[in-house]
Amino acid sequence: MSVSRGALPLVERHRELTELETCLRSAVNGIGAAVSIVGPAGIGKTRLAAEALRTATELGFRCAWGAGWAEGGVPPLWPWQSVLSQLGCDDELLTAVAAQNDHERFTTFQRVAAAIAAVAELHPVLVVIDDVHTADPAAVLLARFLVRTMRASRAAFVVTCRAAGSDDDIGLGGEPLVDALGRDTLTLALDPLTVDGLLDLHDRLGIDAPIDRVREVLALTGGNPLFVGELLAAADASGITIGSVRTILQLRLHGLDDDAHTVLAAAALLGPLASTATTLAAAGIEPSRGSSLLRDARRAGVLVAADDDRCTFTHRLLADALIATRTPEEVAGLHERIAAELMRSDASAVEHVLATAHHRVAAARIRHDPASVAAATEACVRGAQALMAGFAYEAAAQLLARAVDLNEQHNPPTPIRLLLDVARTELAAGNLLAARAWFRRAAERADDPVDLAEAAVGLGGIWVHEHRAAADHAWFMALLRRGLAGLDDRHRLVRARLEARLAAEQVYTGHAPPADVERAVLAARATGDPLVLAEALSLWHHTMLGPANTGPARLRVADELVTTAASAGDDVLGLMGLLWRTIDLVLMGDHRAERALAEARERADALQVGAVLFVLDAIDVMRLLRAGQIDDAEQAARRCFETGTAIGDADAVGYLGGHLLTIRWLQDRPADILPLARSVAASPAMVEGDVAPLAAAAVLGAMIGEHEQARADLREVMSCAPRSAHTSSNWMVTMFCAAEAARLLDDLKTAESVYALLVPFRHLPILGSVGVVCLGSAERSLGVTAATLGDVNLAVHHFEQALEHNLRLQNHVLAAIGEGELGCALLDRASAGDVERGRSHIDAAVRALEGFGLASRAQTLRSEADRLLRSVPVPDGHVVRVQGGWRLEYGEHAVEVPDSVGVRRLHQLLACPFVDVPALQLAGDLGRVGASTTRQDVNDLPSLRAYRAHIDDLRSGIESAERDHDLERASQLRIELDGVLEHLRPTLGLAGHTRPFADPVERARVAVRKSLERVFDAIEHHDADLANHLRASIRTGAICRFEPADGFPSVWHVSA
Repeated sequence: MSVSRGALPLVERHRELTELETCLRSAVNGIGAAVSIVGPAGIGKTRLAAEALRTATELGFRCAWGAGWAEGGVPPLWPWQSVLSQLGCDDELLTAVAAQNDHERFTTFQRVAAAIAAVAELHPVLVVIDDVHTADPAAVLLARFLVRTMRASRAAFVVTCRAAGSDDDIGLGGEPLVDALGRDTLTLALDPLTVDGLLDLHDRLGIDAPIDRVREVLALTGGNPLFVGELLAAADASGITIGSVRTILQLRLHGLDDDAHTVLAAAALLGPLASTATTLAAAGIEPSRGSSLLRDARRAGVLVAADDDRCTFTHRLLADALIATRTPEEVAGLHERIAAELMRSDASAVEHVLATAHHRVAAARIRHDPASVAAATEACVRGAQALMAGFAYEAAAQLLARAVDLNEQHNPPTPIRLLLDVARTELAAGNLLAARAWFRRAAERADDPVDLAEAAVGLGGIWVHEHRAAADHAWFMALLRRGLAGLDDRHRLVRARLEARLAAEQVYTGHAPPADVERAVLAARATGDPLVLAEALSLWHHTMLGPANTGPARLRVADELVTTAASAGDDVLGLMGLLWRTIDLVLMGDHRAERALAEARERADALQVGAVLFVLDAIDVMRLLRAGQIDDAEQAARRCFETGTAIGDADAVGYLGGHLLTIRWLQDRPADILPLARSVAASPAMVEGDVAPLAAAAVLGAMIGEHEQARADLREVMSCAPRSAHTSSNWMVTMFCAAEAARLLDDLKTAESVYALLVPFRHLPILGSVGVVCLGSAERSLGVTAATLGDVNLAVHHFEQALEHNLRLQNHVLAAIGEGELGCALLDRASAGDVERGRSHIDAAVRALEGFGLASRAQTLRSEADRLLRSVPVPDGHVVRVQGGWRLEYGEHAVEVPDSVGVRRLHQLLACPFVDVPALQLAGDLGRVGASTTRQDVNDLPSLRAYRAHIDDLRSGIESAERDHDLERASQLRIELDGVLEHLRPTLGLAGHTRPFADPVERARVAVRKSLERVFDAIEHHDADLANHLRASIRTGAICRFEPADGFPSVWHVSA
């Protein structure tokens, strides 16, 4: 028995349906939800998403459905235009999204989020994006942006995506972006149907199938629901072998004639642009004939029956299966006719421009002739211009790269301008490695002076000094000069760009004064071109990262870059300005830095500029270290390194080195990381003149006892470091390391130099590069050098300032380290009150370090504190008789307590340190009276009678309260009764008899302990520290003993 084609009953999807409904109900309550439905082709992703849509509609959601398209040629952000239209968003927003003519992509993303949020205020919203793996990058980024920013809204998002490793074309979206979206969503991975599921399916369809037949269906289809449905719908399923998706779907096409196949193939290639009129025109079929053919296709279940104006396939795989039936020549002809028809119908529409490029490239790949390649190249350039206008840099670069490939293979040589266009789009996307390769190809082939100059400028990248190896840097600098030499006054814009780049490179490496780059910026400003000025401002800012420039002046450069880039409409340079401003705030230790980082992250995520995302990832590692999340920071550092290496950032090695060196220093594991420090110091990837890694090697070497090498390293560091406070972003880290090494090596000369160099920057945090490591307040390093120089008062002052500053910075790890050093400095000074304060700071630091998992560092601090405590002179104590009592005093501690037997026993013990004193001796007359053998009960007979009478009264009261329904009074009386019984229980023996007192020794022990506790309590009321020390030093029992605790006097003078 066969069944009709269509949606099969949904089986074995109960868990997934439950998860989807839970997410929808969460959205109703204002907690946004996002779900990715993942699986191979035909597994039922679209069907499950449709069920989510149905459930959402029943729950009162406003719903929208969009789908990607793998064949190319769709406008940027497709299918969000359709989604927003379904949600009723205004025409202005739809126009901005469709044309991407808004000022920045990020702004467009924010407007879309605001529009959906506004709809969600009235109704909960569900957005479904089917086949998100076939969407263009901007559409995937927008989906991710919405998922991440609307978590506190009544919006739910469901996307479907083919499983990784599928052999189908994944489209422009690309796996990395789709994977990133998946990490922000709940993933529902769909499994094939099992035997039980197939039995349930047959039962629901009314098919009586024996178990062997069900197993045969499972073997043929692999449990894929689409295959199962096609097999059950086949008129004659005997002998069918399911070889592929296309094989089974081609069964639907058997009843259609050749003209229908041609029309459907044209529709398959057109994708979302497959209106009935365009499809028939591209296929060369008259409308009257075409209408009949399309009706047949709808009846056969190939096209959606309810859609008369468009040719929409019932499943995306049907389009693939149809194209597979055409010969390459037929496909090429269809592509060319489609491109011509799109240009004829509306050559200005962005979607037509992009689709034309796609179809021209597809035809050229089949035909290989020069004419087809030339037509494809022209179409790609037009398409890339449209994409760049909409800030879709990734897609533009891919499109231009396809044109280059076509020219290289079938119509060489590739035009230089085309190579430059690819390079510029890759650079705009922050893909430094790819951009560098394209610019180098252009520079090597360029014979026109302007082309050479533009290649030279572009080869510099977006940072200064990206070419680190000596030979590579020399070649690049020569290229800049050669490019500049070939220009005349007609080329003032590119000349200004070259001059700014050349000046920045020379200033950064110390081969020119900072004034040179300032003059180049003035020249760029004089051109009147905002793009030229914005580029020069960014380069200038990069040369100002030394602490001597940290402050408002550098921040003004970043602010001007933001406004200048905005006026030019360049969102990448605008993002650079925002990044530089963020870095400035981080380097200043400004409280606004966190907000700026969040804004920069949000914008960089939207624009997907890889170089900026890499820097933000590196700063995030620093923030994890500040918070004490050491293990998480190390994992993040390695991921950051992989990102930097992938995009070709020259600082990838340096940032990883900085991260790992900081982590191992914190963990007190110098031997593990010293080889890396020396390797990084010698790496050609490091900036010329940057001695921070060598300074780190000096510290680590000194820590493990390699003092001679450490001294040699430190001498080299100090011969270079003082000159670079204006330009070097690692100058503060270098000074930090020099201070640490000088302390370990007892190098007073270096400590004195570091102190003098660092004092002007005492208000700054010590941060490496653009903020990728934070070593706390500069005050702490000043404290270290002061302690090395033996000025303990100055050291205490700096450590106190450092503790306050580190807490403001939220650098909790360096705050703990500095607090421990403050405690040690106080113990070393040992002035009035210092020891107690020092011990308190050290205890707090040890607890914090242990909490951060830095046990070795905590133990080192304990050992140093113990050493210092042993050397701290402890003043003698005095017990002096005063009117009405006694005065106990030592150091700053002084307490008067009333005369009592307990005080007398206390000063007897204090007078005899480290001597065992029997409790009977301290008890005096009590001990002698206690020698009597007469039985002495704890409770005498009159006492017991009084207790019994009271208990009887309480019980009577409880009964009376219960009779009167006074439950509150009954409860109070029960509590009192329980208390009395609890009090009596220890005093009673067997059968309720009273318990006698213990022997004389026990009576003396109890009497002495209680009397001393009363004294300690009285002292604690005035001086808790003194009371605690006494409790820690006095041991009571049958034998009592005074053993002074650390820091407590062992000699006490008693004056009666």
